[in-house]
Amino acid sequence: MNRILAVMVVASLAATVYADLRILPLGDSLTGGFHDGPTSGYRYVVEQHLLNQGIDYDFLGSQSRGAPAMLDPQHEGRAGWTIEQIATIDVASFLPDVVLLMAGTNNHWHDPDYDEFHARYTTLFDAIGNVPTYVATLPGFGYPRPSKIYWTEDWVAERNEVRFPLMNQVINDIAATRSNVTVVDFASAFDVDSHLISDQVHLNNEGQQLLGTMFAQQMGITAVPEPSAFYFFSVAGAALLGWRKLSAIMRPGERNSC
Repeated sequence: MNRILAVMVVASLAATVYADLRILPLGDSLTGGFHDGPTSGYRYVVEQHLLNQGIDYDFLGSQSRGAPAMLDPQHEGRAGWTIEQIATIDVASFLPDVVLLMAGTNNHWHDPDYDEFHARYTTLFDAIGNVPTYVATLPGFGYPRPSKIYWTEDWVAERNEVRFPLMNQVINDIAATRSNVTVVDFASAFDVDSHLISDQVHLNNEGQQLLGTMFAQQMGITAVPEPSAFYFFSVAGAALLGWRKLSAIMRPGERNSC
């Protein structure tokens, strides 16, 4: 009987217990949005998935930026910030249920040293603590960028072939040791020729759509089941078991990467 009840709870839990899901978008300008790109970053896309599924949510952060259509523009996406700077943000003060993380693009100036990057990311994940975290791997840069003399083909290739892959390796390695961390492998889906605006760094609408949808898929909010005949049993079961916001916070480290 207990097993039957548990199955009924899981079947419609996402439709019943997502009230006030507190989400902290954390990172740099790829999170906050950029002045000549989509100004909400991927956050608007995640918000649309939440709204489409009827999920109550609250984006958190001391920053507020978003397209006019975005209903909740709060975030912690700090333009130009590096991994170690983002690690100084007091994540716990926002009381998040979930953290959406994308950090490291601004560390491309640092030497490609595995141990150094590992130490930087470890400090960041330690600062986040045990909060369920979905971390996106880093895309590359595009070419050309005439306004930057140093932005040569070789310079871009070195970042795309050495530094960013090294950081992404570190992200995956650390995630493998932390049960609260799930990797969203955006780098594997990213296309440098079609997902960037003219500055060759920030994502265009198509890139934001892809990243936001990948975050939403890993959070389990892109396909919420319709309430079943067991709806009321599920609500009661969730209350008895204390499973609040389960679909977003249950053992994220055990999910497969996108």
